Amino acid sequence: MAALPRRTERCKVLRLACWNADAVRGRELELEHFLSNHGVDICLVSETFLNPGQALALYADDTAITATSRKPTLLVSCLELYLNDLQRWSSEWRIAINVSKSTTIIFARAGRRFIQTPPVTLSGKPIEWVEITLYLGVAVDTRLTWSPHIDQVR
Repeated sequence: MAALPRRTERCKVLRLACWNADAVRGRELELEHFLSNHGVDICLVSETFLNPGQALALYADDTAITATSRKPTLLVSCLELYLNDLQRWSSEWRIAINVSKSTTIIFARAGRRFIQTPPVTLSGKPIEWVEITLYLGVAVDTRLTWSPHIDQVR
């Protein structure tokens, strides 16, 4: 059994930092300055190549990819471009993505209807369009109301 350090002894602290690789280009000096001023020991530089209007939310093994557009066809094109990059990256790193557990949903103001939404695919398989989806245990609908979640919890 290891002895606990005395109060007078200092414990080594490991300082970690995360930086998005897309945000490093052209800002190398800023990153270097941040790391040296904060005594960072390990820096995780992630690979998320996002275009304007796209965002990525990650938590454990759950990922949400968002895109914004006023036109559904442009929205689908934007998502398809990102999903193609994601497919190439996951193949390169041998990471499997379960398409059957994936869904697509359009959040829109009340009154906006989309008659036929173009299909979105990943690895050649269509991703299902839904009216309600679960993300991190929270049910969200196309209008971002709490109704589906409250119904689920009851």
